[in-house]
Amino acid sequence: MSEVQSPQPKPPAPPEEVGAGKYAFAASRRNWLKVGLAAAPVVLMHNRPTFASTSSCQAPSAWMSITVANRNGVSLSHQPKSSCSLGRSPGYWKQGYCDSNPYALVSPQAGNHAGCSYPASGATFHSIFGAGPTATFGTLLWQSPGSTEFHFVAAYLNAANSGNGSAAGITNYPISKGTVIAMYDGNYVDSTGTRWSQADGLNYIKSLES
Repeated sequence: MSEVQSPQPKPPAPPEEVGAGKYAFAASRRNWLKVGLAAAPVVLMHNRPTFASTSSCQAPSAWMSITVANRNGVSLSHQPKSSCSLGRSPGYWKQGYCDSNPYALVSPQAGNHAGCSYPASGATFHSIFGAGPTATFGTLLWQSPGSTEFHFVAAYLNAANSGNGSAAGITNYPISKGTVIAMYDGNYVDSTGTRWSQADGLNYIKSLES
């Protein structure tokens, strides 16, 4: 007698083939859509900008990164965002000193500069910055337009009036008075460990003028 062989069980289909056919395709498509729809809000939330302002304000380290890249001919695919606000120009602060006595240290025009903070009477640029001319802020703003000190005076006043609710309207200037002084002295080191020259500081504070 010939030996009767038992039928061999058919091996189970690989997991990806289970339920093959149009129904499996439809189910697979539904699952893909569910996953896609569930993930979409997360992606959108992640890509939402955190600062919608068109301000060109940058924190010091971010500004330096962009500046170095530009110097080397490199285009950054993603420019750092900073939630800071610009300051006022030297011309704005110049008008804070009365025309009848333009070289006085503190003589703000009440109509344009209400509530603004100024250095104490008798203080000079040198006494505040530890270097530079022995002239008052008002003197430099009126007699030395375009000078390095002209711009650093404005930066100092911007920092002094940031967030104080004054007529200057500066809400979140990115640097403090101490940082302005360090930049003028060439002693500023940013958060990446980069030491700035006075020229770097000057170019930076000029980028914050409006």
